[in-house]
Order: sequence, then structure tokens, then C-alpha cells
Amino acid sequence: MGRNRVKRIVREIYRTQKDKIPTGYDYFIIVNRFDSYKLPSFDDYKKDLLKLFQKVLHI
Repeated sequence: MGRNRVKRIVREIYRTQKDKIPTGYDYFIIVNRFDSYKLPSFDDYKKDLLKLFQKVLHI
């Protein structure tokens, strides 16, 4: 259950932010395992992914 939720969250974050992410690259997002009862919230994932994109892509 947790893995599917994480995939849906990452897809939704990408869908809403794809205009800010440069094209022409392949992106691989690897998520560490979490206890399915203690999964981070959508906002936590969004904050962390946007911070990662800013750091890596300098956007």
C-alpha cells in the first residue's frame, strides 16, 4: 500500500510542477523505504522534491 501511495504522490508532484522542470533529461527518483504507517505527508514529499530539483538543476 505504501509503495503505490508514494508513486501516486511523486506523479502528482511532477504533474503539477512539470512546467518548472527542464525538458530533455531523464529523471529517476528513488525513494527510501518507509513504514507504511509512518509515510511522510504529500506536503513533505513536495517540499523535499522541489528542494531536490532546485539543488540539482539550479532552477
